[in-house]
Amino acid sequence: MKLSILDYIPLDLIDCEITQINKVLEGPTLIHIEGDIPNPLFVTTLLHGNETTSFYVLQKLLNDYKDKRPPRDLIIFVGNIEATSLGKRVASDDVDFNRVWCKGDTKYHQVTNDVIEYLKNKNLFASIDIHNNTGANPFYGCINVRSGKFYHLAALFQKKVVYFTEPDGVNSLCFSKICPSITIEAGKSGFPEATVAVYNYVKKVLHLDELRDDYGCDEITLYHTVATIKVNKNRDITVSDEDKELKINPAIEKFNFVPMLKGQLIAKSMNKNDLCVISDEGDDVTSNYLIYHDDCYRVKEMFIPSMLTTNIEVMKKDCLGYVMEKLI
Repeated sequence: MKLSILDYIPLDLIDCEITQINKVLEGPTLIHIEGDIPNPLFVTTLLHGNETTSFYVLQKLLNDYKDKRPPRDLIIFVGNIEATSLGKRVASDDVDFNRVWCKGDTKYHQVTNDVIEYLKNKNLFASIDIHNNTGANPFYGCINVRSGKFYHLAALFQKKVVYFTEPDGVNSLCFSKICPSITIEAGKSGFPEATVAVYNYVKKVLHLDELRDDYGCDEITLYHTVATIKVNKNRDITVSDEDKELKINPAIEKFNFVPMLKGQLIAKSMNKNDLCVISDEGDDVTSNYLIYHDDCYRVKEMFIPSMLTTNIEVMKKDCLGYVMEKLI
C-alpha cells in the first residue's frame, strides 16, 4: 500500500459513485489544491469506508475548486479506498484506519506516517477529520486539547463538544500536536443534511482569517470521555428478542448524550463477564458504572453516554459506546 500525492483535482472523482472510488484512485491519496494563503486547511475523509458524509463533502469541495483557487491551500486525504469500494467500515484485513496515526509497523501505519511527513512542515491552519456515527447521536465535534483555538474550531460546527485523549492512534489526536484539530461526528451516514452541515462548516473554516486563542470554554457545552463500554466479542449478540447469549437493549441509542439513570437496562446475559467498562488509563472500572443482577446489566450510578450503537459489527470490532462526564 502506497500513498499517492496529487497536485491536481482528479475530475472523475467529482461525479463517481462512492463504491466506484477505486476506479479513480488506486489507494490512499493526498490531494493538494493551492490557494491564496499558503498555510493549509487539512481535511481527512473516508477513514471508515461506510461513513459516506465525508465522500459527498469531498465531491462538493473538488467541484468548487476545479476551476478556481480556494481562499487558502486545501489538502484533502482520501483514506480507506478498499473499504469504501466495498461499502464497509474497514477493509478485509480489519485494520481501523482511525487507529493507526501513531507508531506501528503495518502498511496502514506507513501510509499515515507518510501523510504526517508531508504535512508536518506545511504550517497547517487546522485539521478536520470527518466521520459519521453508527448510533443515533446529535452532531458534535471532538477535540483532544483544551484551549481557545480548539474550542473555537469546534464551536464553528456545533456547541456540543467532546474532549477525549483515548483511544490512541486517532487522526485528530495525532494532528493536535501540529495544529488545532477536530473530529467531526455528523450523525448517521446517508442523510443529506449531514453533508450540507459539514460542507458549510469546512467552507467557513477555509474562509476564516484566524482561530481565537481567547475563545472561552464557557461558550460551548464540553463533555469529557472517561471510559469505554466493551462487549465480549466472542458472544452471540442480538439487539432483538432472539434467543442469543447477549441481548443488548434495542432502545439503547436513544440515551446518547442523555443521562442514563440508576437502574436503566443496558443488556441481558446469563454470563457475568459479557460487558465491561475500561477507563482511559486502561483500568477495569465496570463496578463503578454497571451492576449485574438477575441476568441483567443495569446502570449503577447515573452517567452520560455517547456513541452507543446497536450495530453488532461495530460493538465487536470497536465498542458499545463511551462514558462521559460533563465538564461545562
